[in-house]
Order: sequence, then structure tokens, then C-alpha cells
Amino acid sequence: MTDEKKEEKSPEVKTDAYYEIRISELQRQLREAQEELKTVNDELTLIRRNDVDKLIEEIGEISTFTEDELKDKSREELLLIRATIDKAPAGRRGIQPGNTGKQSPESGLTAGKWDAQKQEWVI
Repeated sequence: MTDEKKEEKSPEVKTDAYYEIRISELQRQLREAQEELKTVNDELTLIRRNDVDKLIEEIGEISTFTEDELKDKSREELLLIRATIDKAPAGRRGIQPGNTGKQSPESGLTAGKWDAQKQEWVI
């Protein structure tokens, strides 16, 4: 019985070969994980680019923004623009960026109107 207890209690001796095998296995697992991560990141990048293209197309169809105005925007900025346009009433989606010098009959503004001759807001 004492021999059995000694065998159970004796610590496992780990050699240099054990550690070399263990290290090489961990390195292999790390390489596989990095390759999988790169693949997933590449797929995510492609999805984001496709989202940007779709958002630019959709925003251009439902607003007065041009593709040139939108092409340098990030995906997040385009999502915000799209959400803002979606929340705007249907008759007011033609909001022009900047001052065009023209007064739209359906501008939707309630605080006055733009006088193009005076170049100022009048109440």
C-alpha cells in the first residue's frame, strides 16, 4: 500500500521535450486563431464597404445629396444621415445642404422665410 501512495503523490516530471512540444502546439493554435481572425476581419471589411455603397445609393435616391458629397463619409456617418432622413416628414426630405439662394415653396421652415434678394431671414 505504501508503494501505491508514493506513486499517487509523486509529481509528474516535465522534461524539456514536453515543454517544446507544448510550445509548438500553442504556437500552432495561435497561428490558426490569427488566420481565422484575419479572414473574419476581411469579410467584415467587405460587408462594411458594401453597406457604404448601398447607403450612398439609398441616400442619393431619397434626398438631394450627391454621390460626391457622400463618398468620403464613414459608414457610421452615412447611417446617421439615413436615420435623419428617415425621421424627416416625406415632404421635407429635399433639404439642401448649405445656402442655395433659392427659396423652396415647401421648405418646411416655420421661423420665417429666406429673402434671396436681401440674403437674410425675414419673419
